[in-house]
Amino acid sequence: MNNEPASAVRILVVEDLPDIMELFGALLEMDGAVVHKASSYNEALEIADNNEIDIVLTDYKMPGMHGLYLLDMIKHKNPNMPVILMSAYLDNDVAVKARRLGVDYILEKPFEYEELFKAIRKLLRKKWRE
Repeated sequence: MNNEPASAVRILVVEDLPDIMELFGALLEMDGAVVHKASSYNEALEIADNNEIDIVLTDYKMPGMHGLYLLDMIKHKNPNMPVILMSAYLDNDVAVKARRLGVDYILEKPFEYEELFKAIRKLLRKKWRE
C-alpha cells in the first residue's frame, strides 16, 4: 500500500555524497515532499522507471557517468519531466549542453536551500499549467 499523501510532490534526489543527499532529503521532506533517493545513475533510472516522480534533482559529477547522461535518459523516456541540475564543476559548455538536453534549472554549488525551493516551486507551477 502506498502511504504517500495524495498532494505530495515526489522528488527524486540523485547525489553520490550521502551527507548531502540526506540533508536535501530531510529539508524537502520537511517541506512536505516525498523524496526518493539514489546514489548512482543506475539506481536513479530504476526509481524513475518504477515510481511516479514530479521533479528530478541531480548532481552533475558523480562516479561512473555525468548528469547529462542521466538527463538525456530521463528526458528520452519522459520529455516533460522537470530536471534541476546541481554542480560545483559547471562551465559554460556544460550549461549549454544541459540546456540543449532539456534541463529546466541549473544550481551552482554551493547554493542556499531557498534557491532550490524557489526552483522547485517555479517548475511545479509550470508543470501544473501544462
